[in-house]
Amino acid sequence: MPFGQRGISRRSFGIALAGSFIDGLGRRSSRVERRPTPSATNPIKPLTRASERKAINASSQSGLIRIDALGGMPISPHLFGANNSWYWVPAARFNSFCKSLADNAGVTLLRFPGGFESEHYNWDDNSLNPKYKHYTRVPGASPAQAIGDMGAGNVSFVVPTQDAFFAKSRPARQRWADEAGRLVRRYGGQVHDWEIGNEWYHFGGAPKHYHAYLKRYCELVSNYVPVMGSAAKEAGHRINMYVSVNWVRPHDLVLMRKWIPPHIWKQFDGLNIHVYTGFRPGDKSPYPPRPIGQVQDTIHELRTLSGKHLVYVSEWMADLRDNGHSGGLINAHYMLEIVGQFAAAGVQLAAYWPAVCPQFLKDGARMPQSGTVTLVTDLPGFPVDADGQAMKWLSEHFRGHALQTRISGTSAKAISARMPDGKLTVFIMTGSGSPNQLLRVRVAGKAWNKITSAQIMWAGQGRMNRGSANISHLPTKIVRHEASKEVELIVNPGGVKRGTSWEVARLELSQ
Repeated sequence: MPFGQRGISRRSFGIALAGSFIDGLGRRSSRVERRPTPSATNPIKPLTRASERKAINASSQSGLIRIDALGGMPISPHLFGANNSWYWVPAARFNSFCKSLADNAGVTLLRFPGGFESEHYNWDDNSLNPKYKHYTRVPGASPAQAIGDMGAGNVSFVVPTQDAFFAKSRPARQRWADEAGRLVRRYGGQVHDWEIGNEWYHFGGAPKHYHAYLKRYCELVSNYVPVMGSAAKEAGHRINMYVSVNWVRPHDLVLMRKWIPPHIWKQFDGLNIHVYTGFRPGDKSPYPPRPIGQVQDTIHELRTLSGKHLVYVSEWMADLRDNGHSGGLINAHYMLEIVGQFAAAGVQLAAYWPAVCPQFLKDGARMPQSGTVTLVTDLPGFPVDADGQAMKWLSEHFRGHALQTRISGTSAKAISARMPDGKLTVFIMTGSGSPNQLLRVRVAGKAWNKITSAQIMWAGQGRMNRGSANISHLPTKIVRHEASKEVELIVNPGGVKRGTSWEVARLELSQ
């Protein structure tokens, strides 16, 4: 979605991580969770490193995190993607941009050209349509540069559809389908994932003429799919084609299956959705969002109604407007929860928006835009932000299989994974309602003997809702529980190199 438009027609598609791998895999919930409001002060007595360990020994009140280390849902390596911002990141800075995304934020996939600029991008001369409101004469990265910097197979493309959507004649519409086929022939050997357009439901007038626009998009899909499929086959490419769905309206798929002929429906591979959400989404959008905890269930509903297994969340973010307007480490909490929902639902690809560019162009000037939180900051070298730090942790340590994780006795959230090498990773996100609290982590189904790594992501007073976070060693203790072991740790203790709220803990357990 374009920067300027998001402030008008926000689409948080909600969901607060309660189903499956967060509060229990087999137990889904549509409850909208109420989170404590971040406070600027906290009356908790600060703890030093020594007093932290003493508190671990002395605390009697605790929350329990139980992990089932058997089974689990495979985690796709392309779950940790990001959107390019073609009109914002010049070609001269693109290599630095990609390097920071990969090295500092752990990004494994890049969506190109980006959001709505994809509908106004000229592929042959690497430029934007001058009529586009974010037009710039300074070119961004070319397709070849994106593939070269990210690597073949690590870039997805969006083919333009808006001109075809509003074309007045069948030949004009067919011309744009043929253009998509030409791009597939040219790039399909290196780019495997292709979206048919960007958010038809945000084209001008869509909310007022929703069903007419939906039907028009279906007609467009019916033109594009066979042309793109034939082009890939003729060139010997194997591609995945994704059709755009307004995911807060899953039952659109009932109409789409009527308006797209069955033989065409069989030819495309998956659904493309954009998930903007939070724990407290508003309802002023033309398409009211859903809270974080409904993400997994909604994706299952989309799969059931469409008969498609592949799901590409090609734009997503923990939207500030749905999270009490808190960025920084607080927003990273919700980001971690959302990724847990994606993993639990078996999402194959996801691309964070916006990776950079918290502003938009207006009359040639850069203007602030609220409601966005970025992975990297638009400064020399693109330094990482708190969400980028969280993405880096996920990309490196949330691999293999997402595990069922149940929580009791605490308002904390948690996600966990069994890594390909057999190690167990646990992420624990604690808000402002769990100060100086003892937490215990218990594992079933897999033996472990040691804590290989324990870190805490934290921020000081006044820094929890903006900028990057701090990362420190996390004191832990192994205790016996019946015939097995548990990890004990204290969250939100304050003191030296610790926060008083909104900490994120990361544990790694191994044999």
